[in-house]
Amino acid sequence: MATLGEFSSLLQLGFGIGIGLSYFRAPVELRSASLRQAIEDEITIIQGVSSAKAQQKSGDLSSLQLAFNEETDNLEQWQMPFMIAALVGALGNWIVLVFASLSAQSVLTATEEFGLIFASVAYYILLGVALEFIAQWRFRSVRLRLAQIRSA
Repeated sequence: MATLGEFSSLLQLGFGIGIGLSYFRAPVELRSASLRQAIEDEITIIQGVSSAKAQQKSGDLSSLQLAFNEETDNLEQWQMPFMIAALVGALGNWIVLVFASLSAQSVLTATEEFGLIFASVAYYILLGVALEFIAQWRFRSVRLRLAQIRSA
């Protein structure tokens, strides 16, 4: 049986991850940056062309860029609850870390060990996966529309 003090490093890690995730927006930033760059690359390619088809694509890409900006703004609103959840997780880790400092010799049950591992690591993995899924879902229509414009 492990003691509460043996989990102090894991709790510190959980606290740090929670604080970091509340500010770090990797899933959203990675998805939006690559998609924004793809749209901008397409606009750059057809800028110098003056054919009717190029003009049509230019208009389609401009409207796609507006749709992309709207989706990015919507995703920012979806992201706020995840940031709050990461802070709540960090606060929970911090509280248990203080308790671990005061009662380091307390013996933990298997359920308590699992709970500490979940709160310090798995909780944040689940938050990250959920946010990645939402980012993929929100940008799906923009990616599909970009593929249609490219193939036209």
